[in-house]
Amino acid sequence: MFCTTLRRRPSLSTLIHLLTSSTNPKFLETELQTHDLALPFPPQDPQPTHQQRPTTQLFLILTPSSLHDPKTTERIIRFSTLTATPPPTILFLLSTSDQPTTNNLPAFMALQTQLHPLSNPPPLLPIPSPPYLLRTLQTYTTAPTPAPAPAPPLPALILLPSITTTAPLQPLSTHTTHVLSDLCCSLKEVAVLCETERGRRVLGEWLGEEEGRGVVGFWEGEWVVE
Repeated sequence: MFCTTLRRRPSLSTLIHLLTSSTNPKFLETELQTHDLALPFPPQDPQPTHQQRPTTQLFLILTPSSLHDPKTTERIIRFSTLTATPPPTILFLLSTSDQPTTNNLPAFMALQTQLHPLSNPPPLLPIPSPPYLLRTLQTYTTAPTPAPAPAPPLPALILLPSITTTAPLQPLSTHTTHVLSDLCCSLKEVAVLCETERGRRVLGEWLGEEEGRGVVGFWEGEWVVE
């Protein structure tokens, strides 16, 4: 189900078309009081009994422009008080057009900061653009199968502390590494940020001037492989 009030948000016109034309899942348009989207969640038990109740995953849809609406804060607080399993989740569209963009990463980080003080902050799921929404939700609402062992950390993330001009004597701090891993999902994304003035400003704002300059300098250096 999706809330009919989404039609009143001009920035979501592309998303509305995707929801109404979807056949799997097929969305029913209705009035939802506390959330924008609801999807059935499969039972965790691989052999469910007739006594198990079906569960529903609740979602709140936010965009960079919606963060400027004073009512959004009120909606977030009310949404965070909902008690449900699986936990209600916020979907943040980084782009409301068909094309993904990294220009709205600062807005995403600002929303993370806004959620942090809440007593029960909802999970926050970034969506690159509307076409990615349905496939992401299908993965997100699929009951996970038990894994035999925890997956090892991605090699790219292991290298994050070393991508500064002060390494190896002074690698990036643990805090800075965590912030950088929230900003970027790969070393390639870090390199892309360093290529533009806007990206370098983002790094300076979130990593601090000194460590941000170290990361930028790392990618500006010339590397010779023998």
